[in-house]
Amino acid sequence: MNKMFSSNTLFLMGVNSIIGSGIFVLSGKLFIDAGSFSLVLIILAGLISTIIAFSYAQLAKIFPEGGGTWVYANKTFGNFWGFFAGAFDWLFGITTLAVETKAMLLVAQMLWPNVNSSLLSISGMSLLLILMIINLFGQSAVTWLDDLTSGLKITLIVVFVVIGLIFANWKNLNPISMHIFSNLGNLGNGFTSAFFLFAGFSFIPIHANQLKNGANVIEKLILQVMAFVTLFFLLVQLASILLLDSNALNVNIPAAAELLKVGGIFARNLFLFGLLISIFGVVINASFNAPDVLTTLAANHDVIPSTISKENKFGSAVIPTLVTGFGSVLLLASNNYALLVSLTVLFSLMIYSVTVMSAIFNDKGERKLDRIVNLIAIPSLLILVISLTIQSIVIGIILFALISGLYFYWSKA
Repeated sequence: MNKMFSSNTLFLMGVNSIIGSGIFVLSGKLFIDAGSFSLVLIILAGLISTIIAFSYAQLAKIFPEGGGTWVYANKTFGNFWGFFAGAFDWLFGITTLAVETKAMLLVAQMLWPNVNSSLLSISGMSLLLILMIINLFGQSAVTWLDDLTSGLKITLIVVFVVIGLIFANWKNLNPISMHIFSNLGNLGNGFTSAFFLFAGFSFIPIHANQLKNGANVIEKLILQVMAFVTLFFLLVQLASILLLDSNALNVNIPAAAELLKVGGIFARNLFLFGLLISIFGVVINASFNAPDVLTTLAANHDVIPSTISKENKFGSAVIPTLVTGFGSVLLLASNNYALLVSLTVLFSLMIYSVTVMSAIFNDKGERKLDRIVNLIAIPSLLILVISLTIQSIVIGIILFALISGLYFYWSKA
């Protein structure tokens, strides 16, 4: 693929791939589970996510050809694990597409409550198919949309944070005391929610080969993105806490309920529209990141038919784009938001684990910090294991069997 992304564009892509619906949908749950300590949980989740991202940054410098997780696993552990990592990386991508599109529909239903839910579902599926068609005409057709939604998203969230500080109820920011640790189950749930906010950064390294001096830039870029979104989540959660009251904790989007009280229906709808744009940015980003995983996998992996990565005259790989579009539509048709979230966590665990192990095996001891960070990353992955549901584990086992079968079929062809 041709180099087509500047550092600024990839930075915005990284921000867009992480900042989505989670911080607004989960802000009330975070406050219920941990109170003001939710701010600490976000910082902790940000640090752990950055540690894992650091493994990506290390490997992106060692393997600058792009491809992300599957390249790291393939170079380190061989063809099977490379195929395994690439498959789950792609599954993570289409699940992100589906879960964020579902979140868009939830916000749209709040904006237009009289619209039939079936019509909204059809609209969501149509959106995914439209993005698929746009991607068939090349990623440049979508890149400007990604930049636009990133800028609007940041602007509107800054406005929300300012409103939170202006109309702050500082009594909500209670001092953190030891009684918060009396229910470790709630704290665990709170940390799981906080960690879920940072999903998405694993897509950044697949574009290392589309950056000028990508091997030298990608490590710094990943760390910049993680630092930025951690600060952003912290500010948004702080603003949410300062606006929350007991009646707003159990609604789908607490901030929207509070803005209705502070600024009326206009402020509420403006916020919801901004959230709609924010989520749309994530959907756009995932719509061309997920096909890229399949494209680089098919173009470079030894056992996959090279015809899968064949590009049309617009430079778009047709089969990966079509499979991604229709796959995300099928997932959205399940209409099960909780299942899609649990699958996102499952696929995250798969690709993060492979990446951390690859970083450890490729560590040559040149920097002591690298080894320390990689070893710290191992126990940090346990939080994802704890958050898995039985249903998602069963689905994961079935998918592993299917992916293994496909690999051995192609390897013997």
